[in-house]
Amino acid sequence: PAYIDKSASIKTIAKRLVNTKAFNNGQTCIAPDYLLVHESVLDPLLHELKATIEAFFGKDLSKSPSYGRVVNERHWDRITRLMDPADHGGEVLTGGLEKAVREDRFIPFTLILNPRLDSTVMQEEIFGAVLPIISVRSEEEAREIILAREKPLALYVFASQQA
Repeated sequence: PAYIDKSASIKTIAKRLVNTKAFNNGQTCIAPDYLLVHESVLDPLLHELKATIEAFFGKDLSKSPSYGRVVNERHWDRITRLMDPADHGGEVLTGGLEKAVREDRFIPFTLILNPRLDSTVMQEEIFGAVLPIISVRSEEEAREIILAREKPLALYVFASQQA
């Protein structure tokens, strides 16, 4: 996971997150599985994430020579299962299940706002360009969400102020 503090540099973070999550279509062990974002910077971050995705890959990611594909159809099936709105209950802000193309192994960069914490996308390692985003009121709330799950491979904290 990654925690985005209210003191974070939003433009810089958006670029780093999109780059990390889109690299090899998110099929890396170091890509964050979800974001915990302080509510005071949620809207600016969402705006920057969307703008950065478009700046990096254009309006139609499926036509971008810089945007990767998942390794095989079995992995495509697994990721699209995680993207099912009936399961996660969140708001799909970009991408989404209806834009995924199995024959091309294309998974669009998908931002999911406030999925249910007990949903599959929040319980499994994603290993794809799907990014759940949870709005939190405090650093403590973010900490509680992280500690309620299995120990992550990596944890990122984005803040300008030191704790």
